Amino acid sequence: MRILHITEKLGVGGTEILLSNTIPELTEFDHAIVYLAGRDNYQLPIFNKYPLFYLDHTRRSALFRSVIRLRRILWEYKPDIIHAHSFLASIISRLAKGKNTRLITTIHSVLSKDAFARSKFSLFVERLTSNMQDDLIAVSKVALDDYLQFVPFRGSRYVLYNFIPHKFSDASLRSDYETRESLPVRCVAVGGLKTVKNYHYLLDSFSLLPKGFFTLDVIGDGALRDDLELRIIKQDLPVTILGNRQNVDELLCDYEIFLQASNYEGFGMAVCEGILSGLIPVLSDIPAHREITDNKAHYFELNNPMSLVSTLMCLKNRNGLKHLTSCRDYVSSITSPISYFQRLRDIYNLQ
Repeated sequence: MRILHITEKLGVGGTEILLSNTIPELTEFDHAIVYLAGRDNYQLPIFNKYPLFYLDHTRRSALFRSVIRLRRILWEYKPDIIHAHSFLASIISRLAKGKNTRLITTIHSVLSKDAFARSKFSLFVERLTSNMQDDLIAVSKVALDDYLQFVPFRGSRYVLYNFIPHKFSDASLRSDYETRESLPVRCVAVGGLKTVKNYHYLLDSFSLLPKGFFTLDVIGDGALRDDLELRIIKQDLPVTILGNRQNVDELLCDYEIFLQASNYEGFGMAVCEGILSGLIPVLSDIPAHREITDNKAHYFELNNPMSLVSTLMCLKNRNGLKHLTSCRDYVSSITSPISYFQRLRDIYNLQ
């Protein structure tokens, strides 16, 4: 069986990392990848092992040109399944595919905020074309429920939590922070430097913390980096932006608390990676964070930076370890690679 995966870019975002970890495990299928933009700008070498097709979709007006180009690719590759991994990729796939090609769309984010709130035309097109796809996969119940509030999709739909590779739960890499008594407590945040991740909230909170109690390293890069670093220097904050790193699983083991201040999430892969690595999760109080941790993490309110300050101060003596085991066990159960791949194979093999 041939599967053609189509996504927006081949960068180092959550969707791309999931795709790069998934395809090599599904060896019984033949895979090819179509990406819309960012030609030759991919940093995950695994993608070089598969046929790659580039649409050069660099502007909104290129929609119909991209549809025609994808049709040519479909004629050449002749896939049994198209698996679209982004909003725009799904729209182009629906308009390009023939009647006999099955289309599966995965929703990786909260589309009401990522797409529909930004453009009424996007919602119109989604409603118009949604039933041209066969199956809908959502990375969380939050993401699926959000979508169905706006789009009356009548086909098959599934919740399939992202899987986390076993390397993040390798106990042999775990640091000795459980026995540490000295300050500062080391915190880490992981994710692209963009507005939705709400890093300015983290800086607001760290500007209010007593000096010497906590430090924060940020693993990620993006358009906000210069702005964030300027503020860090100006306010002399104990925060360092490390940029993108390939060995995140190894780096996480040097920290004690995982911070995430996102305004919203579809799933929260980085959060799960941090929890499985043994870190105490301190998260913004949003539905996706509640869902993936089964209400077993520490949460703070996004409308008040002192909420995070208060939460962290309660953890300065390493309190909270007693809550970590149940949270980690739950995350491990919903992100199991074995369960993920069996469920995905079942979906692919449906006739």
